[in-house]
Amino acid sequence: MGTRPTYEQLKQRVKQLEEKALKWNLAKEALQNSLEQSQRYHEAAEEKLQEANIQLQATNADLEKSIERANTMAVQAEVASIELNQIFNTAADGMRVIDYNFNVIRINETFAVLSGITQAEAIGKKCYEVLSSPRCHTPQCSVTRILGGETRIECEVEKVRSDGAKIPSIVTAMPFRGLDGELIGIVENCRDVTVRKRAESELLKMEKLEAVMEMAGAVCHELNQPMQAVSGYAELLAAGISEDDPQNEDIKKIKAQIDRMGTITKKLMRITRYETKAYLEGSKIIDIDKASGQGKQAGVILGKL
Repeated sequence: MGTRPTYEQLKQRVKQLEEKALKWNLAKEALQNSLEQSQRYHEAAEEKLQEANIQLQATNADLEKSIERANTMAVQAEVASIELNQIFNTAADGMRVIDYNFNVIRINETFAVLSGITQAEAIGKKCYEVLSSPRCHTPQCSVTRILGGETRIECEVEKVRSDGAKIPSIVTAMPFRGLDGELIGIVENCRDVTVRKRAESELLKMEKLEAVMEMAGAVCHELNQPMQAVSGYAELLAAGISEDDPQNEDIKKIKAQIDRMGTITKKLMRITRYETKAYLEGSKIIDIDKASGQGKQAGVILGKL
C-alpha cells in the first residue's frame, strides 16, 4: 500500500486545484466575453453589410437610370445631329463653315451647286479659292472681322466662281464656336439674289420705258402743231410762186423734212420697249427703230443713263 498524503499535501493540492479552477473560470469568462464581442461584431458587420447592400442597390438603380438617361440623350443627340445635317444640306441658301485659318471645313449641297464644285473638292481649300469676292484679302473679309470681335456681318456682294461666273449675293457671317465656347471660325450664309437683281433690272427698264413713252407722247403732242403750221406755210409759199421759181426746191426740202419729222413722231408713238445705243461721250440714246420695231436708224438723246 502506498503512503497516504499528509494534511499539508492535501491542502496544497486543493489550493492548486482552486487556482486551476479560477484560471479556468477566468479563461471561460474571457472566452465568453470574446464570443459575445465577436457576436456583436458579426451583427454589426451584418447590419453594415445590409446597409451597404441597400446603398449598392440604390447606387445601381441610380446608375441604371443615369445610363438610361445617357442612352436617351445619345439617341436624341444623334437624331438632332441627323436633323441638323438634313437642315444644313437642304437649306435654300448656300452655307459653309470656315476655320480661323481660312480653310473650308464644311459646305452644304446648295453651296456646292452655287460654287460649282463638289463637297469633297471644297473641304480643305481656302475660302477665297472656292467662292471669292472683292472683299477677300481686305479688312472687310468676314473671317477677319469675326476674329476681330464682330458678332454678325451682313452685306451684299458679288461672289465669283472658279470659272469666272459672277453671282450677286447677300452674305451673312456669324461666329462658329466649339463645345467649350472657344471661337473656331465662322459660319457663312450665301443667298443667290440673281433672280431678284434681274427682276430689279427689268423693273428699272419698265420704269425707264414708261418715262420714255411719256416723254415721247409729250414731244409728239408739242411738235405736231408747229409741224402742221410749217407745212401749211410751205403750201402757201408754193401756191404763191410759179413752178419754175428756184424757191420751189427749197419749199420741197422743207416739206420733205416736215414729212421726215412726222415719220419720227409716229415712231415715237409706237415705242413699246426700252432699247438704247451708244452715243457721244459715254451718253446713250433711245434707239427709236428698235424700240418701235422699225428698220431704219434714228435716235433721241437721253443723256448719260
